[in-house]
Amino acid sequence: MRRFREQLFLAVAVGGACFSLYLLYVIKVILKEFCIVCFSFHMANFSMLVLAVLEYNNPEIKQPPKKAVD
Repeated sequence: MRRFREQLFLAVAVGGACFSLYLLYVIKVILKEFCIVCFSFHMANFSMLVLAVLEYNNPEIKQPPKKAVD
């Protein structure tokens, strides 16, 4: 189940990055405009893709050390 969550996160991040690339193409090439809000949104999507790839490659969750019982 845990591996499925990482695969789903990666798939959603890849989909978001692809859609952001399409929207960047439309804004820069077709409309010949620049929007700082849109650019920020796309950078957040690309950051999410980087985090998803890192999570997929190294899925270990570090557990805090347990306290000794007296």
